[in-house]
Amino acid sequence: MKNLMLTIFILFTAITISYKAESASTLRNSFSPIIMGGYNNYAPWGYLDKKGKYQTIFQPILDNMRREFKNVADDKTYDVKDVENIVRDIRTGEIDLFIGGYNQTKEFENLHLLFPAVVQNPITFFVLPSKVSSIKSLQDISQLKGARFSNEIFSDFIENKLLEFNLEKVDSGYEMFEKLFTKKIDYIISSYYFCMIEAIKLGVNHQISASKQALWNIPVFVGISQISPHRDKLARHISRFFQDDNFIATIKENLRKAMEQFEIEYAGVVPPAFEQATVPEDTAASKAIDVKNNTAN
Repeated sequence: MKNLMLTIFILFTAITISYKAESASTLRNSFSPIIMGGYNNYAPWGYLDKKGKYQTIFQPILDNMRREFKNVADDKTYDVKDVENIVRDIRTGEIDLFIGGYNQTKEFENLHLLFPAVVQNPITFFVLPSKVSSIKSLQDISQLKGARFSNEIFSDFIENKLLEFNLEKVDSGYEMFEKLFTKKIDYIISSYYFCMIEAIKLGVNHQISASKQALWNIPVFVGISQISPHRDKLARHISRFFQDDNFIATIKENLRKAMEQFEIEYAGVVPPAFEQATVPEDTAASKAIDVKNNTAN
């Protein structure tokens, strides 16, 4: 009798644990609101504008969803470092759609990615212009001291590659560029767009140089939770966008406009005092270095 009771207890406990793990998906059904998720601080893929409104270059998809489906909830946004909650909500189906997933990356393994990716996140390195002539290859970079932003998420492949550089992790744009301009670090490895936007906000974007070619390009996907009650419907509806040349052109144009809008919004900002630490050849050389034409296709 005791063995029987113990068996029943273990079985009941296992069912309870399983229920808790899947509670979000079992409680949500085809009548539940469609919840779309994305980053709130990883521009231009997802961010909050000065009015606190969620913005993404994939906005046409979200706008279309609201026109086509009546049961669309408010967007749910995440800090890019909040990986634990992003993974949990994708795994449990708490969100149906996520903007900004990467292929073959553990954090997004429970996303059904919609192919093809129409844009890529170019990972590049940034230096002061005086350093440009001394860097010819990755081997040259590896001999210098570099840093990366702590609030950036890369694919598993890129994360493994970056381990080779022993990069310092820095939390903010101000701290990052202070280290670069005062020569505490020699270079930054970052998403081209994210790093340029951080530089624009500080008014130092014309005092840095980026590699003309990306070190790596990460395809950026829109994905659907594999256990979303809306999975099939969303996949059929959204996949057609990625086969439309006009839509692809619109997303790429949105990327260009987003970068342009940041420059407009922060035009005239006074650079921090550390910007004065640059030597004359840095300022002069920066005008001759093309750092804008680096959009990945």
